Amino acid sequence: MTISMCKSGILLEQSIDIIEEVEKNQSMKRLKSLFVLSCLSCATTFIPYKSEWKQSSDGDVFYAGISASASEKATQIDSVSMKQRTCIDATKTISTSPKISQLLVDVEQQEISASEVKELGKLIASYKITPNLIECQPKSKDSFFGGVDWSNCQCLYSVVYPGGRAQLQKDIQKVK
Repeated sequence: MTISMCKSGILLEQSIDIIEEVEKNQSMKRLKSLFVLSCLSCATTFIPYKSEWKQSSDGDVFYAGISASASEKATQIDSVSMKQRTCIDATKTISTSPKISQLLVDVEQQEISASEVKELGKLIASYKITPNLIECQPKSKDSFFGGVDWSNCQCLYSVVYPGGRAQLQKDIQKVK
């Protein structure tokens, strides 16, 4: 009888240890799940690119955050890859359009008329500047997890302006 009580006591201790381990694992699983969910929500959170000047080894470089939308056809078909491609293509079109002139003027906080922006655009076009695509991201959907919908996106381009920021400021003064 003592042997069976000892065995029961050992079994009881082992059962308690197992239950405690299971409880720890469940808590760990919950913590792991919460960690994964928070990482997912952070990974898909849209943080807009800022249009700004930065110094590099090549001199002043303008970084332009350009937003666009996917084509209507891609949205109707609801193809993620087609939406991604057409949205990025739309930002490329904008990056080489007169709208880049307006971005440059906006960052300089200069007030110039529409005709002056147009004139500045012609001047900038004469420099044959080619914006370089750095990266793109989908804009988040209205949900906790964001999304990779690509119906709307934003891309970051670098623009090396000949003569840098100082030359842009001179060019703005020229068209005024």
